[in-house]
Amino acid sequence: MGKLNTIIEKIIKGSALLLSQILEQTLKGTRKNNTSRGIESSSTNNLDIHKIVEYCRDEIQASEDSGIMPSPKYFEQAAILSRKEKKYDNEIAICEMYIELTNHYAIINNLTDAEMSTQLLPICAPLMKRLHNAKIISATS
Repeated sequence: MGKLNTIIEKIIKGSALLLSQILEQTLKGTRKNNTSRGIESSSTNNLDIHKIVEYCRDEIQASEDSGIMPSPKYFEQAAILSRKEKKYDNEIAICEMYIELTNHYAIINNLTDAEMSTQLLPICAPLMKRLHNAKIISATS
């Protein structure tokens, strides 16, 4: 999870909280299912980036513990919030991290090209598109 910690550092630059406080907050949480978090997809817009990153961390940890692929939900939301804040480098890093996680999942599970295109590509497609657009926006701003 070293890469996530690097992204957290980027995200909180300029934040009123110290990095140590954010990391302490994110490390306190344990994986809970989405319903126990009380989060519906329509209400994630009201969460701050720090809470969303905590959920990304939970997804990564759950993936490492269980061998299942992490859900893209919170990674997409973190990318959306980063773009709203015009922090395109954060958006790019988050998208790249999720794509890297899915590649790692594919390698560990020895997925064939056909399995990758039918199972992983549809899940990664929105983040791949967002990554492409964020790189264009970042280059022109």
